[in-house]
Amino acid sequence: MDLDKLLEVAMENPETATLLLSSMIEKYKKPVYDVCGEFVKIVQDYSNAYEWFEVNARIKKQQFDAYVKVGFTSEQAMAFLLQDNRDLAKQIGQVSKNVKVKTEK
Repeated sequence: MDLDKLLEVAMENPETATLLLSSMIEKYKKPVYDVCGEFVKIVQDYSNAYEWFEVNARIKKQQFDAYVKVGFTSEQAMAFLLQDNRDLAKQIGQVSKNVKVKTEK
């Protein structure tokens, strides 16, 4: 069933659309989780690779240098980088909470 058909059913009968959507989620949940699991394995492989950290260090250094080059102080540039890291950690934490809630259902 395509999205247009699902929306059409939702407009006519929301309860039926909810049941259809639930069945679609159940049908595709395992393959999606399997694919996501493969992506996690890839990320784990990268996290164990020294080159990954070298690339990230270069990117952060370039970001820092760019902030300073356009007129920010070193302290301000570092504050921006720390804020970016804090925001990223929050997003990762939120995703982790969402995944935990979904897998517990």
